[in-house]
Parts: sequence; C-alpha cells; structure tokens
Amino acid sequence: MFRKFVLTGTFICINVLIISQSYFTTGGIRLGQDYGLSLKQRIAKKGTVEAILFSDSNGKNNLGIALIADQHKSIITRNFNLFYGSGLTWQWEYVNQETLEKKKSFGIPLQAGIEFTAGRINLSWDFTPILYISTKSHTFDNLKGLSVRYVFLNKKEGKRLIKKITAPFRKHKK
Repeated sequence: MFRKFVLTGTFICINVLIISQSYFTTGGIRLGQDYGLSLKQRIAKKGTVEAILFSDSNGKNNLGIALIADQHKSIITRNFNLFYGSGLTWQWEYVNQETLEKKKSFGIPLQAGIEFTAGRINLSWDFTPILYISTKSHTFDNLKGLSVRYVFLNKKEGKRLIKKITAPFRKHKK
C-alpha cells in the first residue's frame, strides 16, 4: 500500500513538473545590480525574446531598455533551462538633475542564465554584460539579476490563442 502511494505521488510530481515548464508569455520583476521589469515571450520551440526595463541600483539616475533574443536548452527537465543570447540596449542617464540634461547610450548585451518554472511561477538568474558602443565614458556594464515572473499564458493557452488569431488568414479546404 505504502509503495503504491509513493509511486503515485512521484508520478504526479514528475507530471506536474514536465507540464508546468511550457510557458508562452511571462512577466514580472527583476532584482539585482539593476532592478526593473521583465517580460519574456516564446517565439519558437526553444527561442524567446525578453524585454527588460531597468534602472541601476548603484545610485545612478538612469533608465534603460534591453531587448534580448535567447536560445534555451533543457538541463534536467523541460522546466529547468539553460539560456543564452544577445540583443540591443538603450540607456538614458541623467547627468544634471536641475537642468534634466541626459546622456544617451546604445549597446549590445550578451546574456547567459538558468531558469526554472513551476506552475505559474518562473524564476530566472542571468549574467548580462553590456558593451556600450555610442558613448565614451560608460563603455561596459556587468549585470547580474534574478527575475521573478508570473506565467500569463502557458504553452497550451498560447497555441490556442495563435490558432484563434490566425484562423481568418488560413485557407479553408472545401
């Protein structure tokens, strides 16, 4: 009896973990050397695009946005991933608060990290060095961050939504 109970419990846990990874759209907060908001959208079977709205926590008065395309690789199960990618970053730093003078920067971020999804919660830790190519003073940033996101659409919900949106554009066979 006890053995059946343990096997059933193990099967249910494994099933929940396997099903739970498949997110389509997630969004939440980002904490670390920078803090802000993170939105991640699946665009392919193992590809995502992440938009990060950030501000430095080291006392600088700046605001930035990064758009990063990531490739995912399962480590243990579908819900535990290694990811890596690159993208573009724009940053606006207020140099003088009284005159609201600001300095604009453009850069290329590289990103590598791990993520875990359980149910509707997605946790992600990443290392994101950024090389700024349009400024002379602030040329390199080395960011690490933890993102805690809510899964707005899982994989099944996302597939249904795409099917519904593209239905009018598909040719119907008669």
